[in-house]
Amino acid sequence: MYRILLLWSLATLALSCRAPAPDVPSTLSRAPAGSLDGERRETILKELALWVAEEDPVGCELLIIERGQLLLHDAVGWSDREGGVAWEPGAICRLRSLTKPYIATLALQLITEGALSLDEPITRWLPTFDHDTARTITPRHLLQQTAGFDQPGYPGDLVEYGSLRELADAIGRVGPRRVPGTVFVYSDASTIVLGALVAEVCGKPLELLLAERLLAPQGLEETLSEWAAEDPLAQRIVPTYQVTEAGVARYWDRSQTRLVPWLRASGGLFASAADVAKLLGAWLERDAERGVGVSNDLRQAARAASLQSRASPFLAYGFHWQLFSSARPGTWSFGHTGSDGTIAWADPSRDRVVVFLTQTRGTSSVARIPSLIDRVLE
Repeated sequence: MYRILLLWSLATLALSCRAPAPDVPSTLSRAPAGSLDGERRETILKELALWVAEEDPVGCELLIIERGQLLLHDAVGWSDREGGVAWEPGAICRLRSLTKPYIATLALQLITEGALSLDEPITRWLPTFDHDTARTITPRHLLQQTAGFDQPGYPGDLVEYGSLRELADAIGRVGPRRVPGTVFVYSDASTIVLGALVAEVCGKPLELLLAERLLAPQGLEETLSEWAAEDPLAQRIVPTYQVTEAGVARYWDRSQTRLVPWLRASGGLFASAADVAKLLGAWLERDAERGVGVSNDLRQAARAASLQSRASPFLAYGFHWQLFSSARPGTWSFGHTGSDGTIAWADPSRDRVVVFLTQTRGTSSVARIPSLIDRVLE
């Protein structure tokens, strides 16, 4: 689904040249969580174990909900390969770009409430965009990834900036390379600017807005962007690994500092599979008041295909939702991926939510998991 051929070929090449992985810890003896029958559960877990045996990924967690019923919640492989710690359900993972729909939800809430307009230039709130190449950029362009930025689209390195607003202002001063609204280019800059816009409209830090407007109302108690060492949730953050030509190497764990000490909007959230599933479930909710606080019209627009380029690595893109094929012709599954090996999606035609979390950057399993789920569950 997401860069399928590229990810799979690169990961396969890198993984073919490394030492054998340690034995995969058994999960089939674990008490089942969910109503999926034993045969289909075993088929899925055995397939995941084959992937883990090749360290593609090092470990993973899978959660499936259908029609509001938990079908499966299990984990396979290692959360800490070097420490010999098996992955248990409930890990806290780096979401990376899977953070983007959270930020878009905040923006769409403000549009629903009339505090922000889809088609009003953002220069009212972010004056560094008030010049020839950038002044026509609107929230719609940012949400649809048609603002004209490259990827990642910001000047310099993230660590050079002291805040989200400072970074967004720098993006504004440089401006986009393309005419806004003319072409789809997936860019972190669009989400960074969107996050800064939301914060400016509300006059509050993005982290606080996220907590007040989304995490608390939806009961997302296992989602965080910062933590203290003694925080119980922090103890559940699993290390991240990366596929390299020499093999799979560990490159980050919670003892290291975060990339920047502020929420960068294009990434930066950590969460459990259960919390990611709650967000997707709220987006599936037909009653807007019980959902995410976004009007029905906007929720439909967010999950509809918009302008895209032929180079798009997914089938289409909505308002910060990657769109994938669905069982019902003319409808899309919507979700997002993250570069540390995460993917989550919701299929309205099946009333199904799937969350698959690894912490292996470059794993081909993110591309393979949708077809495995479809094959076993259909």
